[in-house]
Amino acid sequence: MAKGIVVAVAGTPGVGKTSLCSFLSRKYGYRHLEVGELVSERKLYSGYDEARGVPIADIKGVRHEVGRVIRRKDFDVLLLDGHYAHGLVSKSDVFGVFVLRLDPLRLFRRSIRLSSMRKAKENSLSEFLGTVSTEARRRHDRVADLDVTQLSVAQTATRFTACLAKRPFAKTPPIDWTKDMDEKRLRRFLKVVETQVLLG
Repeated sequence: MAKGIVVAVAGTPGVGKTSLCSFLSRKYGYRHLEVGELVSERKLYSGYDEARGVPIADIKGVRHEVGRVIRRKDFDVLLLDGHYAHGLVSKSDVFGVFVLRLDPLRLFRRSIRLSSMRKAKENSLSEFLGTVSTEARRRHDRVADLDVTQLSVAQTATRFTACLAKRPFAKTPPIDWTKDMDEKRLRRFLKVVETQVLLG
């Protein structure tokens, strides 16, 4: 494998990006750059979102810092880990973008244990709509969705490295969760997120 390969690992918050990247870093020695951690360490903020109760990242500043790391090329593989990782690099910078996808109801149950009800609904709805995948495909030609719903971290890593080894990059079509939802399951999901849909 050539030196200096950059891979963006994106996805809705809570799908397992950092768990996967940490596993790959330990097992294969890949460089792991977690965007949220970078923002926190360098205090790359542009403001504060009162509604969500979280600081707002200074995207221009984050891009600059990520660019500095990429230009050094002191790595074999760099995993750029963040839900907007695809928006921090140009097409020419990356080998490809992997978007981890997780069943929206599973994501809701996971998110509600880690964050507020509002955030859990927001994440679940975003995953259902494929927001991150759509945004990634607008910016990049080489994008692969990877459904991790039934996979352990180790199994996900195996799928990931198999895709990484392919030349050219193994693009996949976006995942459409409606294809796997019967009417009962779809109604259940809509009930979960109905407040988020109405209030935005």
